[in-house]
Amino acid sequence: MSELPMNDRETEPLIDKASPDFKTCSVILTWRNGAKSRADFSHMVGEGIFKSFSDPKFFNHVELTHDGRALTWPKGIDFDSLLLWYTANPQTVPLGLKHHLPSKSPFAPKSVMIAPNVGG
Repeated sequence: MSELPMNDRETEPLIDKASPDFKTCSVILTWRNGAKSRADFSHMVGEGIFKSFSDPKFFNHVELTHDGRALTWPKGIDFDSLLLWYTANPQTVPLGLKHHLPSKSPFAPKSVMIAPNVGG
């Protein structure tokens, strides 16, 4: 099991790097703890505000904000690092939070781990 890549306040996981792949409409995330996950947004392309994801220039314009606490695109599209971490690592979700995660929502990314925590 990957350990949660916490920030100094130990409240949320942080992302070090985001590498978009327009062909698969996914973003490879490298976490502060060395783990890697893939956030798949392909099921959102063309839906509402995510219509812009069908444009490669737009999709590839993803950025990290707030010291790695979120992925963001223009037009106010953003995803919290905690959501991205927990969807890729459901075994790390505290029991009290399980019912709050939008895992069945069409507007939640489908995330999976692709490399465990290499540092721990």
